[in-house]
Amino acid sequence: ALSLDDPEAAERLLRRAHQRQPNSLSLFYLSSALIRTRKVDEALRLLDDWVAEYPEDGLALTQLGSLRAVRGEDALAVKAYEVLVEKYPDDLASVNNLAWSLRETDTPRALTLVNRALDKVPDSPAILDTKAVVLMHAGEYDEALATLDRVVEIAGTNLPLAFHRAEVLA
Repeated sequence: ALSLDDPEAAERLLRRAHQRQPNSLSLFYLSSALIRTRKVDEALRLLDDWVAEYPEDGLALTQLGSLRAVRGEDALAVKAYEVLVEKYPDDLASVNNLAWSLRETDTPRALTLVNRALDKVPDSPAILDTKAVVLMHAGEYDEALATLDRVVEIAGTNLPLAFHRAEVLA
C-alpha cells in the first residue's frame, strides 16, 4: 500500500500492524500514514500517548518534535527535543532542531546549541541556515547575512534559503 501511493490502505494496514505489535517503528509508520491522510491530530494523540508511556523513546520523540515544529508549536517541540538532546547529545539533527525551536524564545541558548553542532560539522547547510535565522532573531543582521552567504557558497540557493535571506533583509 505504501509503495502504491495509497495512503488510506497504508493507514489501515499500519493501524492493524501497530495494534498487533505496538512498538516505536510501527508507531512511526502509522503516524506517518495518518499525517499523509490529513489526520494530524490523531497522529499527535498517538505520539503524545506513546511518549507519556515511553518518555525516552527516541524515534517517537523525533517524530513528535518534528510534527510539533512543522505545526509551529515550538514550545511543545522543545520538550521533545530537550529529551533527545539530553539522551543523544551527539545527534546533531536534534541539536539543530532544538536550536530552531528556541530561535524566538531563547536566542542565546539557540546560538550556543547551533555553534556546538557547527563545531562538529562546520559546513552543514541546514545548521548554518538555523544559525542565520537565530542570529536574525538576536538582531545580528550582518552576521546572519554573512552566514546565509556561506550557505549559498556551500549548497547553492533554494526557496527556504531565499525566504530566510528576505526575512533578514526586511
